[in-house]
Amino acid sequence: ETPRKLTAMERLRAMKVQKEYIGMLGNEKWLFPNLVIKGQILTVIAMSGGGKSTIFMEHVLPHIIEKHDMNILYLDCDSPADDHRRIDARVSEIGEKFEWVNPLTHTKPAEHLTNILRDLVTEGFRLDDTVLVLDTLKKFTDMLNKRDVKAFFELMRQLSTLGATVILLGHANKYRDKAGCLVFEGVGDVKSDTDAMIFFERMKSPDGGQDVTTVVDPDKGAKVRGIYKQVSFHISQDRAVTLNKNIVPVPDYSDANESKLRCSADEIYEQLREFLADQAEPVNQKQITEALQGPGVSYASLRKVLTACPCESDAMPGQVFVRAGVAFNAKFYGVRR
Repeated sequence: ETPRKLTAMERLRAMKVQKEYIGMLGNEKWLFPNLVIKGQILTVIAMSGGGKSTIFMEHVLPHIIEKHDMNILYLDCDSPADDHRRIDARVSEIGEKFEWVNPLTHTKPAEHLTNILRDLVTEGFRLDDTVLVLDTLKKFTDMLNKRDVKAFFELMRQLSTLGATVILLGHANKYRDKAGCLVFEGVGDVKSDTDAMIFFERMKSPDGGQDVTTVVDPDKGAKVRGIYKQVSFHISQDRAVTLNKNIVPVPDYSDANESKLRCSADEIYEQLREFLADQAEPVNQKQITEALQGPGVSYASLRKVLTACPCESDAMPGQVFVRAGVAFNAKFYGVRR
């Protein structure tokens, strides 16, 4: 028989909070305590050089293999070639359950990996014993394009539905918000479509290494689905990672004097050039201001730098240019390759 169509009220009531969900709180299966929950999509955000790749490769992922016998697929689109011998040696130490995938070594773009993941979903292959790590997030999708980010996270959700645990390593913007908290790079869907978003705060340690403490408080920009506590890692000068017994407190950045943070035109230009170099195509002013505007970089100072950029035909290699004369008089900015 043809099933009866549910009314809107029945569909609404079908979404009420269930006792099964309440019973799961505090009973999640932790692959790594207070950091990785099995079957979730975890997004970890840190400043460039904030230790996220090192912590996962050197400590968290080997722990997951040892304690839970999971298979790790580390999709790496960010490491420099001069670091590959060290990574290969570390992967060999961890064992065959850790597989390092880098499409650039096969002259393939990150989009090639994304297409393979889509095929994996189409084939319906179960991934209950698999942890997928994507490093870094901005290599797999345009972080400032809402449609691209939405489609990407729909793919991540499909993978988690097949049982995969997904870990996305992403970058924070160069400048903090007014409360001194890290700000994730990208549109709002990055946060809304992930299960958990945790920040890594890096501090120098007395022995010359660094300490990294997780930020899991929603009031400081994090998002969690589960009961998380802070953890701290120590990274020595030779990259050895250990879990600290005590939490290393994060400094208070909220009272930073903005006048001390104010950037010169040359510093803004370098930030702009670095940002545009990471983009596949020229981008408009709105995308630039969303990425760069913040403490130290006002709209007016950024606009002044953009106004001084030469036209594309006059730009030298490595120089920021403006592409004028497109539809509706919009201007697009890029770096001369």
